[in-house]
Amino acid sequence: MQSKEDQVNAILVKAEGKMISMDHPVPCSTCHCVLNSREEQLEHYRSDAHIQKLQEKNRQKTGDSRSPLDVTKIEEVKTEEVILKCDICKQEFKNDNAMHAHMQSKKHRRAAAEQQQ
Repeated sequence: MQSKEDQVNAILVKAEGKMISMDHPVPCSTCHCVLNSREEQLEHYRSDAHIQKLQEKNRQKTGDSRSPLDVTKIEEVKTEEVILKCDICKQEFKNDNAMHAHMQSKKHRRAAAEQQQ
């Protein structure tokens, strides 16, 4: 999942291309407010309130009933999943370095030798 700062930056990049010349006030259709200057427009698009309303609007469109916290928790669980397993020793590892260290250990080599006999 993107960090909040990355999300804001992505929104700003999109928004800056769509910004209107400030000859007249510009409404924010998401927040139902009027922005009177380019600086006010930029500040508004960076605000937590605007971002939260955009996220809520997106959840309503997609039918996603989870809160942003639920999504974060689910993604945290997914990233913590064990991806490597030693079938000989029945041990699980989260990264290559841990698996490599295990494969070099006396315990693993002993178990592998016993299994081959």
